[in-house]
Amino acid sequence: MSASPDWLRALATADGTELPPTMSIRPALAGHLAVIRAAWLKRRSATPQQAPARSALGCDARRLADVLDAVTDGEKPYVLLGRIGAGGMGVVHLARQRSTGREVAIKAVHPEKAHKAYLDAFRQECLTTAALEHPHIVPVYDAGADFMVMKRLAGNSMEHRLRQVDVPLSEHIEVLIKVCDAVNYAHSRGVLHRDIKGENVFVGSYGEVWVMDWGLAAAFGPAADGNWCAPSIADAQGMCAGTPMCVPPEVATGDLGHVGPTIDLFLLGTLLYRILSGHYPYEAKSSQESLKMAARRDIAPLLVRASGAPFRLVQAAERATAWDADCRGSVADFANDLRTWLHTSGASTEAHALLERAVAHLASSEREVTAEGRYRALSSAIAEAQRALGLCPELRGAHKLVAQARSAFAAAATTAGDHTLARMVSQGFEPPAEPSGGFSVLPPRR
Repeated sequence: MSASPDWLRALATADGTELPPTMSIRPALAGHLAVIRAAWLKRRSATPQQAPARSALGCDARRLADVLDAVTDGEKPYVLLGRIGAGGMGVVHLARQRSTGREVAIKAVHPEKAHKAYLDAFRQECLTTAALEHPHIVPVYDAGADFMVMKRLAGNSMEHRLRQVDVPLSEHIEVLIKVCDAVNYAHSRGVLHRDIKGENVFVGSYGEVWVMDWGLAAAFGPAADGNWCAPSIADAQGMCAGTPMCVPPEVATGDLGHVGPTIDLFLLGTLLYRILSGHYPYEAKSSQESLKMAARRDIAPLLVRASGAPFRLVQAAERATAWDADCRGSVADFANDLRTWLHTSGASTEAHALLERAVAHLASSEREVTAEGRYRALSSAIAEAQRALGLCPELRGAHKLVAQARSAFAAAATTAGDHTLARMVSQGFEPPAEPSGGFSVLPPRR
């Protein structure tokens, strides 16, 4: 398969500059980019008398200027306090709502992008986000033609947290489970997010989690009440949207036959891939190269990029990012895999501690000068490693250490002339960890 030409053309900005593979691509607006740029250049060079009137944009609803005051003693419903941030589509202002006194975030279309195509897309994002009322989706309080008022969030993006070395894996998995819950709810309303990544997940100062930026949301069906909460995907170009470094192959190739929840499930799998390995699957020098990798599902195996990752999480990521959408399972299954690992992560921590002690016993056996001292150290290494495997069967290092310790024990017994003992340990019999008197062996574990 090869990537859709329309999708590839959508990766370039109006001036021909290649977009980074980390940027969300909105190809539904691609056809308007040249018009938007020309209009922007015209407005930039125009005098105030020549500037187009706001009504020419075809919007009769309230605009940001109608509701946001720069002075505290004004009468408009919101008072401007500052700027939170800015992106390619717009600006996020910090404001205070006069009627309640609370601080809010106002996301607004950038004045240079106030073209009908952008305004229509922004309005749809407002409606979709407002229709999804869930604890892990940021609430919308108010909206107009070029703005929406949302909850003021305090914290950092998940991507920011992933770059911090002191955040434990269990915390990232807790966040991802909450993202799964939000996405699963959106699917119950017939809505796909289509751009799940660390930058679009916000983690609050007290552990709150919100899935952000529903600008690429699309409907694969109506909600239970019969309402469509997002626009449907009409053609291959509409199918091809997202962030090139992590889109599923059916999106990269514009395959309309696979529009459904498995698109978001793949993205959740790539976010887990990012958590475990530090990278997204299709990181490359350019968007087009990332997209070509996505069309082939050219993913480096997680066990290569993250050899020490928990095996259960590796399996969950690989299943969620399967080439065949029918083999990915469901978002609920994926979340259950994460919860199962999280609930057993305490056992995993203890298992790793046991393995460290087993390694120490194995090392000490080499310093022992007597056969019985060497036997005791090696049998302790085997016992500790076996206990680790009882808590965490997928701990590969423990399997390896058991084999090494058995081999060393058999070699020590052979050197000491205990050929029967050497043969029995080689066959799977386990020496006791604390032998007393004459040395004996226990039957192998079943």
